[in-house]
Amino acid sequence: MWYELVLNLKRIFLGYDFSIFGILETIFRTSFIFLYALVNIYFLYRRNIIHFSSSEFILVLAFGTAIGDAMLYSTVPLLSVMIIITTSILLVKLLLKLAIHFDLIEKIAIGSHTLIIENGHIKKEELESKGISEEQLFELLRLQGIKHTGEVEYAFIESVGQISIIKAKDPTKEGLSTLHNIKKHL
Repeated sequence: MWYELVLNLKRIFLGYDFSIFGILETIFRTSFIFLYALVNIYFLYRRNIIHFSSSEFILVLAFGTAIGDAMLYSTVPLLSVMIIITTSILLVKLLLKLAIHFDLIEKIAIGSHTLIIENGHIKKEELESKGISEEQLFELLRLQGIKHTGEVEYAFIESVGQISIIKAKDPTKEGLSTLHNIKKHL
């Protein structure tokens, strides 16, 4: 009876074919896929994931997959899942430390802000690069209580996908109404 319990615990935590090479392979596979996903999100998605940097988003995905697999499949050793979670966290910590010293890593792993309105004028090419339509921009401005772009000296899409606004000193200056499409639909 005790022997079966020990064998089952070994299978649950270590799997059937436990080896040091298996642990190193799990660390390598996690690191490789994490970095591969990070670069792909940066180059292919190009749009910020609200409230997450790219590396945080991948961390959430890695956690969800690893934890879900461990919960669902008895063939997934818990040690592998523990290694995946620990490696992912260490990679994010490493990226954050490297981002302090290297702008490219900061841009890919954390993201950067983008100026989208300057002196009441929308920078359409910047909106396009972020995958945001003018209507979405107007929605974000309305949520900040902005009625027209003339009220805005500068507006930025921050790395976490939120908008930050520096209001104009002269808010009476004309600009595009953030309500123009709403009035059409009323």
